[in-house]
Amino acid sequence: MFGMSFQTQVPIIGAAYLGYFVAAAVAIGGLSGDPDSRTWLEYSFQVVFVTSGLHFGLMLLGFTQENYKPHPVWPEVLFLYSDFLMACALGATITAYVLDDSHDTNRTMAYIGNGTVMGTQVFCAYKTITLATDVKDGTRDRETGALLTPLPT
Repeated sequence: MFGMSFQTQVPIIGAAYLGYFVAAAVAIGGLSGDPDSRTWLEYSFQVVFVTSGLHFGLMLLGFTQENYKPHPVWPEVLFLYSDFLMACALGATITAYVLDDSHDTNRTMAYIGNGTVMGTQVFCAYKTITLATDVKDGTRDRETGALLTPLPT
């Protein structure tokens, strides 16, 4: 990505994942602390929109790279499921936001959406730690991230 080595990309993407988790935690905490606040409700919706957009945007950016694998860590299905959950949360949150004209009452989807963002970022943290460890251990190429030994099946 942008001419950076894989070894440099991994911690930067990991920091983004941590930012998503923290933003969602702040949204849930703010909404719980002041449940009548329209500001916290709007922030909660925006966190889901922005973090999902960034997450899938970075994945799309990855597809511009040669030999990109969106789910490079075993078990791959876990990360595919995580992306599916995040996409569902995004769709449901957008729907709730659009259907609630006043943006005053539908707190349930804000809680579910942000909880899903937090949950999926746990998987992303696992992926980041695994990729960083693989580079450190010589299992992955430092420049390209190419797997030097096969994944378990």
